[in-house]
Amino acid sequence: MKLNRTLSTIAFICLAKISVAQLYDIALLRPNLLKNANMVVREEEKKITIVNDRKINVRYKNVYTILNANGDRFASFASGYSKTNSIDNLEGTLYDAKGVKIRSLKKSEVQDVSSTGGDLAGDYRVKSHDFNYTNYPYTVEYNWEETENQTKFLGGWQPQYTANISIESSIFSVAHPTDFTIRQHTINYTGKPTTTLQGNVETITWQLKNIEAIEYEYGMPRISNLTTGVYIAPNQFYTYGYAGDMSSWKTYGDFQNTLNKDRDLLPDNIKKKVHELVDNEADWAKKVAILYNYLQQNTHYISIQLGIGGWQPFPAEFVATKGYGDCKALSNYMVALLKEANIIGHYTIIRAGKYNNYFIPEFVMPQSNHIIVAVPKPNTKDTIWLECTSQTMPAGFLGDFTQDRYALLVKEDGGHLVHTPVYNEAKNIQKRQVKASIDAEGNLEATVKNAYEGLEYDSRQSLLANSNKQDINTTLQKEINLPQYVIEQFNYKEDKSYTPKIEETYLLKANSYAGVSGKRLFIVPNLLSKFNFTVDTTKERKYPLDIQFGYTEFDTLYIAIPSGYTVEAMPKPMNEKNEFGEYNISIQKNNNELVYVRKFQLKNGYFPREKYKSFGAFVNAVSKTDNGRVVLVKSE
Repeated sequence: MKLNRTLSTIAFICLAKISVAQLYDIALLRPNLLKNANMVVREEEKKITIVNDRKINVRYKNVYTILNANGDRFASFASGYSKTNSIDNLEGTLYDAKGVKIRSLKKSEVQDVSSTGGDLAGDYRVKSHDFNYTNYPYTVEYNWEETENQTKFLGGWQPQYTANISIESSIFSVAHPTDFTIRQHTINYTGKPTTTLQGNVETITWQLKNIEAIEYEYGMPRISNLTTGVYIAPNQFYTYGYAGDMSSWKTYGDFQNTLNKDRDLLPDNIKKKVHELVDNEADWAKKVAILYNYLQQNTHYISIQLGIGGWQPFPAEFVATKGYGDCKALSNYMVALLKEANIIGHYTIIRAGKYNNYFIPEFVMPQSNHIIVAVPKPNTKDTIWLECTSQTMPAGFLGDFTQDRYALLVKEDGGHLVHTPVYNEAKNIQKRQVKASIDAEGNLEATVKNAYEGLEYDSRQSLLANSNKQDINTTLQKEINLPQYVIEQFNYKEDKSYTPKIEETYLLKANSYAGVSGKRLFIVPNLLSKFNFTVDTTKERKYPLDIQFGYTEFDTLYIAIPSGYTVEAMPKPMNEKNEFGEYNISIQKNNNELVYVRKFQLKNGYFPREKYKSFGAFVNAVSKTDNGRVVLVKSE
């Protein structure tokens, strides 16, 4: 009997080891979870425990199977902390394709570095680790806890935060005292969460199982609109010694007023300077521009992330004395300068980043990462927007960093949700005029004049502000799709009005631009604006089409050709106008000159997937026609 019991125990232990080893075996995955996936979430748990109104604990378990090199970016661990929160009990394990353990994380392998980067000061740090394993497929597991002495940022859950991730199992839960009110907002969650009550603690749990990966499609809506998301937030909260209320945008703005109180006081010398600058200027808009220009010339951006300073601006006097500040400090200083000139400016909370405009207006929670200034014109609906971290951007212009998104204006009576200006196809304009000549050997020389407006201006302005002459030349070289050419004599002229523009001119020389075959010259008259994007209209479309960057191009080219040539063939005129945009071209030969006139407009818009084939037919026709050739033949 004793021997039998011993054998049974050994058998049980062996079976247990086999069971654990097989748990993450790639062979156990459903085939549909491998389709279009770079990574599979095998087992994921996130549990938020609200200890009290000033403290939360979050426990994580992430087990990810990495299928290929594109999934490697999901295999590492990285999490930030500061003096008010900690990362504890970090464990990591690496498994092979069969789910057999290869090795565990060693404490000495965890990197712990400052996350402030170029910031002047900060108390934020990051712990990180990577097994650096590339024998696919493989699985990584990380378990850890975070404790935070705040209840303002409770966060949420979106397991598929990018395309090409499939979900085997993901669980999100929040446990909170019944006297601590939390609100919840769900997106694309079918069914209802489970709720349990134990004593005075309520636990709400959401779960996803066996969710296929989302395959990337051109122009698809942001992933947050397509997949499941759950967000939670309190009404009353506490952070860094301050209590606040986010039951409405108004009360959330009141909290910012508390942080900003008495931080708009200027030194006497700055007050005097303000009056010297604007007292003799009668035009209100020019006053705003003058003070904004003063800010740009006398301050520069440096991020300062210390304690509540991560959310509270440094006093205006600090910026005036030091000459630097982060977005909060510089914006607060700008508001103070305007106030001294008897102009009302509003500290404005916004989410910044190119196309980073996702926002849930109906759910109040922290959703922003940047501060700008809004200056409403009295007795009108006009507003001058000011990006106070830029030393080059003109007053009134918001580039792709903050255009077309919700923002929270902080007024004396609290927060007011507004929307920043939209730069669409009517404002994003490029006008090009080219005077060129082609000789009998096909060599081309052209004087190019470009004018950029809207977001087209934004990209060019950024290039000029942050690059030297060599860098600009390199950028121009990359933009021009010609086999062999040189650029000479380029220069720029900038108009910094409220509708700014940049004019660009350069000399372009391209050998063998035109093809030569016997008596014939083959010329593509669209020298610089060819639309080379095409769409596969035979493939079934899954998602709507979201065009966020609409623009309009105008091209006029005068191309002198060698004498004695006649037209044998040329592209036909095209005039197309539809819901996606507009395309018009015409080509004429006047004596020894080709005149090419083109307009192409792509509209901002959100279109159902059923429209994608029509969109594809439009852009494919544009691409084909843009690459059309004029064939010239030399007369006998």
